[in-house]
Amino acid sequence: MKPYLLKRQSKIYDDLGTPIDEYIPIKTIDISVNYATSTKIEDGIFYKITVPAGITMYKEFDMTEQYRLDGNGHVFSIEGINQGGRRTILSLKEVYL
Repeated sequence: MKPYLLKRQSKIYDDLGTPIDEYIPIKTIDISVNYATSTKIEDGIFYKITVPAGITMYKEFDMTEQYRLDGNGHVFSIEGINQGGRRTILSLKEVYL
């Protein structure tokens, strides 16, 4: 498990009233990120699809909020949260800034 900074999305408004998405740091949590790789063949072309997933002991996620993880040279957007059992399983999407 490696430390990642958990950030929550918040809307702020500039001087003209335009909404801007801001990510507010919440806490540093330990997450194990795994990459599931599959191959897809379409029209004779091989595509390699890599999907990241995370597992953590952190349980204080609010299902109505949007979160990001920042650490180890990667930024992930949390697309899904499964809090069943002792650990929380996260469906992740890598964000390229």
